[in-house]
Amino acid sequence: MAHPTRGIQSLKAGSAAQVVSIVAGFGVQLFTTPYVLFKLGLHDFGVWSITGAIAQYGALFDLGVSRAASRYVAVFHSKGDVRNEGRVVAVCVATLFIVAAMLGGLALMASQLIAPVLGLRDPRQAGTLLLVAVAILFVGLLARVLAAASIGRGRTVPPLTAVAIMSALQALGGVVVLAVEPSLIGFAYGTLGGIALGLVVVVAVILIDERRITFAVPNWTIAREVFAYGISSQIAALGDLLLFQSGKLVAGALIGPSAAGIYELASRPAMAAQVLGASPGTALMPHLTRIYVSGGVGGILTEYEHLTRRNTSVALLIPFAMAATAVTAIPVWLDGPHLDVVAVLLALLIGISVNVSTSTCTCTLMAMGRPVMIAKVTAVAGILQVIAAVLATKFFGFVGLTVAIAIGVPVTKLAGLWLMQSSARIPQSFYFRAAGGPYVVALVAACSALPIGLMTMPQSRQSAIVPFVAGAFVYLAVYLVLGWGFGYLPRASNQTSEPVPNERWTMRTARMARVVDMLAGRRRGSRSGMPPTSSPNRHTSRHWWSRPSDGAGRDPLNSRELRCREERTSH
Repeated sequence: MAHPTRGIQSLKAGSAAQVVSIVAGFGVQLFTTPYVLFKLGLHDFGVWSITGAIAQYGALFDLGVSRAASRYVAVFHSKGDVRNEGRVVAVCVATLFIVAAMLGGLALMASQLIAPVLGLRDPRQAGTLLLVAVAILFVGLLARVLAAASIGRGRTVPPLTAVAIMSALQALGGVVVLAVEPSLIGFAYGTLGGIALGLVVVVAVILIDERRITFAVPNWTIAREVFAYGISSQIAALGDLLLFQSGKLVAGALIGPSAAGIYELASRPAMAAQVLGASPGTALMPHLTRIYVSGGVGGILTEYEHLTRRNTSVALLIPFAMAATAVTAIPVWLDGPHLDVVAVLLALLIGISVNVSTSTCTCTLMAMGRPVMIAKVTAVAGILQVIAAVLATKFFGFVGLTVAIAIGVPVTKLAGLWLMQSSARIPQSFYFRAAGGPYVVALVAACSALPIGLMTMPQSRQSAIVPFVAGAFVYLAVYLVLGWGFGYLPRASNQTSEPVPNERWTMRTARMARVVDMLAGRRRGSRSGMPPTSSPNRHTSRHWWSRPSDGAGRDPLNSRELRCREERTSH
C-alpha cells in the first residue's frame, strides 16, 4: 500500500533552499578557517587538506549511488511506485557501508606509503588521519543519500536545511576541540563528532517532514539500473574532481604541504562559488526528469534555451562577485594580502564560471538518462588537466600550476559542452545565444568594481573592509540593475510571464539593451526554424524558470513524431 506523501515543492522554493543551505554551510566553514589556520599552522592545515583530498578520491568507489538516488527516486515517485523508491534507497545505503569498510582497510594498509607524502614521521598518525577522513566522508555521503531521496520526492526545503546544519556542525566540531587541544588529531576527531551529530539532525528532519524514511528489500534489477547510471555519473565526478581538486595533490606532492595549504585556502571560497553557482542546476535536474518522463525530448527542448539563460544569469552572480572583490576579500578573510591565494582563487574562478554556466546541458543529459557522454567528456578533460598541471608544476613551480588551471579548465569545459550538445542533437547556438547576455552583464559589473581593489591594495583586515564593501556594493548594483533590466534574472514575484524592462527605462537604456543582445549573439529566430524562446508559448512549466505554454500540441518540437524519432535515436 502506498504511503501518504507530502506535496512536491516548487522549483523556486527548492532553489532558494539550496542557496540558503550552501551559504549557511560554507559560511560557517569560511568563518572558522582563519582560526583553524592560526591554531594548526600552514603545514598541518595542508596535511589535513591532502588527507581530505585522498578520501574524496576514495569516495569514487561508491559507484555513484549518492548521485543516482535523487534521479531514480524522482523517476519512481513520478510513477507512484513507492516500493521501488525504497529499493533504490536501500541499494544506495548498503553500497555506502560496503565502500566505507573497504576504504577503512585501505587506509590502514596504505599508512606507511602516505606518511611521507603528508610530511609525517609517524605512520600511525597518518593512518589515524586517513581513517577519520574516511569516517567523515561516509557519514556525509549517507546523510546526502537520505536527503537526495527526499529531494527526488519533491521535498527540497527540509532536507537541504538539515544538510546545511550538518555542514555547520562539522566545521564547529573541529573548532571546539581546537579551543581545548590545538592538535591535528584532536581537530580531526572533533570534525567527525560534529558531522555525526549532523547526521542525526538530517534523519530527524526527514522523519518530521515525511514521517518515514522509505526502505524496501532491494533486488538485482534495481541495483543494476542504479549502478549502471551511477558508474557513468561517477566517472563524470572523477573528471570534475581532477579538474578542480587535483591541483591540491599536485602541489602537495611536487612542492610540499604548505603549497597544498595555499591551494586549499583558495579552493574553499572557490568551491563555495562553484556549489552556489551550480545550485540552480541541482534543483533543476529532478524538474527536467519529470518533464522528460511526461513529455519526452521535445518537452525538454522547448525549455532548454530559456533555462540556460536563467541558469547562467543566476549562476554567474557569485563567481564574478568573488573575482571582482578578490583583492580586498582575501585580506578581510585572512588578515593579510596573501597574493598567492588571490592568484589561485582567480584561476579557479575562470573555470568555475564556465562550468556552472553549462550545468543546464549536463542536467538535461542526466535527466534523459544519458550520463555516458558526460562521463567520457569529463573524464578525458580531467586527465588532460592533470597532465598539464603536473608538467607545468614540474617546470615552472607554483606559478605554472596556477596558469595551467586558469587556461586548461575553461577550454576543456567548453570543448566538452560542444560534444555533449552534439550528442543530444541540441543546436550549439542555443547555449551561446542564451549565455552571452548574462556573461556581458557579469563582465561589465566586474569591471566596474575591480578598480576599487586595485587602487587600494589593502594589506590588512582593517584597511580592506571599506574597499571590500564598496566593491561588492558596486558589483551587485550593476549586476542586478542590468540583469533585471534586460530580463535575464528572475523577479521575486509570482509572475508567470517573462519579466520585461521597466517602463521607466529611457530610450537610451533600451538602445543599450539592444547593443548587449547584439554582443551576446541573440537573434529573434534560430536557424532551425524554431520560434525564439522569449515567445509566450515556449514553456510548459509554471515555475520561475519558465512560462506557461499556450498549447504544446502546436509546438513542432513537442510533436509526437519528433519525440518518437528522438527516442528511437537515443535507444
